[in-house]
Amino acid sequence: MVRLPLSAVVGQAEAKLALQLAAIDPSLGGVLLRGPRGTAKSSMARGLAAWLDGAPFVDLPLGADEDKLVGSLDLQAVLQDKHVRAEPGLLARADGGVLYADEVNLLPDHLVDLLLDAAASGVVQVEREGVSRRFDAAFVLVGTMNPDEGDLRPQLLDRFGLCVDVLTPTDPRERSAVLHQRLQAQHDGARFAAEHAAAEDAARARLRAARAGLAAVAVAHMCERVAVACADAGVDGLRGDLAWLAAARAHAALHGRSRVEDDDLAVTRDLALRHRLPEQPPEPPTGRRPNDSRQSTRPDSAAVAASVPSLARDGDSARAEARVGRGARGQTAATRDRAGAARRVETGAAVAWASTLRHAGGVPTSIEAIRHRARYRKQGGAWIVLLDCSASMLRGGVLARTQGAVADLVRQAYWQRRDIAVLRFGGDGVETLVPLGRAPKRTPLCVRVVQGGGGTPLAAGLAAVRELVHRAAGDATDRQLWLFTDGRVPRQTLPDPGCAVTVVDTLGGAGGHARRLATQLGGESRALDSLVRRAA
Repeated sequence: MVRLPLSAVVGQAEAKLALQLAAIDPSLGGVLLRGPRGTAKSSMARGLAAWLDGAPFVDLPLGADEDKLVGSLDLQAVLQDKHVRAEPGLLARADGGVLYADEVNLLPDHLVDLLLDAAASGVVQVEREGVSRRFDAAFVLVGTMNPDEGDLRPQLLDRFGLCVDVLTPTDPRERSAVLHQRLQAQHDGARFAAEHAAAEDAARARLRAARAGLAAVAVAHMCERVAVACADAGVDGLRGDLAWLAAARAHAALHGRSRVEDDDLAVTRDLALRHRLPEQPPEPPTGRRPNDSRQSTRPDSAAVAASVPSLARDGDSARAEARVGRGARGQTAATRDRAGAARRVETGAAVAWASTLRHAGGVPTSIEAIRHRARYRKQGGAWIVLLDCSASMLRGGVLARTQGAVADLVRQAYWQRRDIAVLRFGGDGVETLVPLGRAPKRTPLCVRVVQGGGGTPLAAGLAAVRELVHRAAGDATDRQLWLFTDGRVPRQTLPDPGCAVTVVDTLGGAGGHARRLATQLGGESRALDSLVRRAA
């Protein structure tokens, strides 16, 4: 594979600048590159490491666990010498270089939290079985994500120092330049690298000088201006203010200035604030903000939004309340591994070596003597929405009203940290609108605007749901089907969807069709119209 020098990347000036600023001041907390596949995100991250005088480049695997990231025990030392010693993880190995976290939005939240903690502090603390060890971890964090695959939760997004939307070039000339460049690199990689060697050396020297001169750059005189601008923009918290000041100072250092100027603030504003500026809805499903006089563009949907939480099963509210009390990394006290807290759990869990040695009085001689640490389990669960789009749903605007309720259910799943899938059935078959995965922050347009008509292939829809249920993460009790329908389906044998079922009656009980269908599926029925009336 030919490495593409960062100086050779066509376009993407904002992304290249953000990477340089984060390298000048790693305490910024890293850079998040958002964009579709094939926009040179990984190439730019690798190219940055080459600008740091041959610093390490550590690629974080998507399936990495906490031990691999933070560190673990040296098992050989435990078994041979009966000495418990901590072994550094990927964070410590990236010290002085670049840690690249591709598809960071698909990582568990507690791992993203660990990444961001280390990126901001420059150290990582390994605490395992009574052993505490501190490792240097001053690296530049580069996270990438494709927004089409789901967003980061707001509290994690806010902790990235800088954010860049990396877009596919639309100018044919720029696209053509990219193609020519790639062909040249593939044809003769050594010659291609030699042609860019001078530019690489210059960039490396410039970055080295900026890092050395950063501490001498004056920035305090810009505090009031930054604070006023962030307050006027409605930026929550102070991370945006601090990141903007730090980015402006790094930009001044990059240009050899000893004092932050207006141009430094102007260039770095969007990098530091674009992911922190307040957005319009979606909001948490608790109603409008106080004193919000704005009118919804979908009044029926807005009424349904307040009622959607009442659709949830009784157990869901208890789980939601339990999640409120969790720590910053989303773990309960029972799942944290601390000295003396080893427990016997299911086979396959990580071994608690220190507790095992103490309990067995040496190297264990039987399986029963081995103790394990509890695993972190993802919270949430999976919702699968099945939307009836047959011809009967078009009467009286029922489908349009139901679409608003489905969109609000997707929004609620996002705030409850659930996985979700949305399928429609009607006409000749079943169509997936939202593939199974983490609920998106913004409800896709295909959910809010759905065409209807034709027959009612409910059996095919339930068969598709059953397949998704087997793929969904979590226990069976955390899998729920929401079937939005008027219940007017042909008499037929229906497959078991393999999970709990709630039939949302879009006709409000008229004719009792949905209620009979719910009984046939072994589930419960709720009337959508009555929910709207209660919320009005």
